[in-house]
Amino acid sequence: MYQPLITFCPHPAIFTQVLIIFVAKLEARYMQEKLRFLSLSSSSDGNCFYLGTQSGGILIDAGIGVRKILSTLADNNIDIESIRALFVTHDHIDHTRAVCSLSERRGVPLYATAKTIEAINRSSLTPKLTSNTNIIEKQQSITIGDMVVTPFELLHDAFDCVGYSIEAFGKRFTLMTDLGCITQTVSHYISISNYLVIESNYDRDMLAANTNYPYILKQRIDGNYGHLCNEQTAQALCENFHNDLKHIWLCHISRDNNTPQLALKTICDSLCGCNVEIEPLERCNPSPLFLL
Repeated sequence: MYQPLITFCPHPAIFTQVLIIFVAKLEARYMQEKLRFLSLSSSSDGNCFYLGTQSGGILIDAGIGVRKILSTLADNNIDIESIRALFVTHDHIDHTRAVCSLSERRGVPLYATAKTIEAINRSSLTPKLTSNTNIIEKQQSITIGDMVVTPFELLHDAFDCVGYSIEAFGKRFTLMTDLGCITQTVSHYISISNYLVIESNYDRDMLAANTNYPYILKQRIDGNYGHLCNEQTAQALCENFHNDLKHIWLCHISRDNNTPQLALKTICDSLCGCNVEIEPLERCNPSPLFLL
């Protein structure tokens, strides 16, 4: 005799509640494995970047006022108490203005190379670092929470300039600002990164035509220990592009010798047909908080 198949059909209200819980767990897992990137400022007036996860984050450079750092973080619901480290790229004041305030007064551990710490302490522009400092070595990785941070060499007219490449959740985020030329090391990190912040500082024609800049300053900017021009950045990205590179931010764009539109056009023209997001970071205004 035919027996009908008996199935369990929960009450609609119970089913809806179970579905809500299931979706919430999926969303929580999704957010837990997201990187969060924020540019607080990117220019010769000051540089500061945030990278974090749900459990905490780091700052790279603190070249703007500490009040602006705190207020920008707060505007993005980032508690200063969740900042586990401050990494410094080099000793120039537009990267170090607030390092002492954050490290010594706010208790944020500072990480930099020995030469960079020495140079900061020799400078008359910033207070001395007396405690809460940690010496890092190039190509020696350090784990901060969910992130593995690797410093690598950049050529710039500072005592010991570095970029940082950070791994978390199977993603690699790399930041390289203030560099005068593309080395094999720089090319390597472009070629393995999923998310990249790279300098596109000046346009060569604009720099050459700028009568307010003396010749010696132009030579410094255009030299191997100066800054990258749009064409250098474009060529490096074209030569090292790969399909896993998802997003490129152009940083440290000169106010006097470049425009965001010109930098963007130069890079986009070189990567025409490549499936990648490219955008310039604002010089003195915070970016949106990117979820990666």
